[in-house]
Amino acid sequence: MRPQSHEEHIRHTFDSFCKKILKYKARDYYHKVKRRREREVSFSELSERDLAKLFVTDEYFKDACTFHVLGYDITVSDEQIAEALNTLPADRRDIILLAYFLDMADKEISECLNLVRRTVAYEKGLSACTVIHRHANIRKALQYAFKVGLIAFNPADRIERPKTTKFVASIYDAGELEALFAVVKNKPIELAVILGAFYGLRRSEIVGLKWDAIDFEKKTLTIKHTVTESRVDGKAIIVEKDRAKTKSSHRTLPLVEPFEKLLRRLKAEQERNQQVCGKDYSREYLGYIYVNELGERVKPGYITQNFALMLKNHSLKKIRFHDLRHSCASLLYANGVSLKEIQEWLGHSDISTTSNIYTHLDFSSKVASTNAIIGVYPA
Repeated sequence: MRPQSHEEHIRHTFDSFCKKILKYKARDYYHKVKRRREREVSFSELSERDLAKLFVTDEYFKDACTFHVLGYDITVSDEQIAEALNTLPADRRDIILLAYFLDMADKEISECLNLVRRTVAYEKGLSACTVIHRHANIRKALQYAFKVGLIAFNPADRIERPKTTKFVASIYDAGELEALFAVVKNKPIELAVILGAFYGLRRSEIVGLKWDAIDFEKKTLTIKHTVTESRVDGKAIIVEKDRAKTKSSHRTLPLVEPFEKLLRRLKAEQERNQQVCGKDYSREYLGYIYVNELGERVKPGYITQNFALMLKNHSLKKIRFHDLRHSCASLLYANGVSLKEIQEWLGHSDISTTSNIYTHLDFSSKVASTNAIIGVYPA
């Protein structure tokens, strides 16, 4: 063997050896990550109740009222709340204490107190929206009875419905969004933030986004699959649907170049993770875009919790993740996009929904309106 070919053989052998070592090291690392995921829980994924168990607060010289319910000693440190609870009937007070201080579900409370679940819900108190919704159902039934002559009038028409408080969302302007995008760059939460702030996608639409919804040739992405998280008897369950929230929510949007680059990067990372992890890579969610290093689909709660934590860690203005959708609409409206176009972009079923939620968000349009009529203001 010639010296040159011998050296080349040694170099190839060494390269092969190094690649094997790196591959095994990477596999060991992913195994380690998997074991940690199975045995550890991130602080951001803990509920407030679980986080409270991790520390103890010593309180000195502080008056507190203790209530005894089903063998539990529930301490209420706020004097006004304790005073208000003492004025309630015992049954209602017990329900409120178990629900709001021990976080017990209605079903559990009803079983412990031997009550009907409807009674538990009633004693806890209903929101104005719930009352209006139930009134509408009752009125509809009574209206049919009136129509067929069973009753002389509809008594539900004499009921004064409660007024609902209109929710005003907090939003980010263009500068704040720019700062947010810089903070989330190359972080796991980046995909959710881009889809929420630029495309105005709902959380369920983000988690449910699949690779077959992306057309790299036609430069489009289609919203047609959702993943939501619900609670049944106190337990969280994941619900997958091959349809959007409404018929209008099923929509196709243009694939802009920066987002296309992000998607191609994520796709390459997924393919690399599959090769490195081998059989340990989850095959259940291969069609989904938003997965972790082991191929496990990101849970809806992960987005909400980690978004809030990310804002806090970087001292950014506190908003809900869903407010990114409002921020998207506000920027579109401020830049002259019509309500009809915003409705189609966001997937609202009715333009009145778009109008009611977003027309109050942009103050500059009001300034323009003022300037338009200032000329007729009396001197």
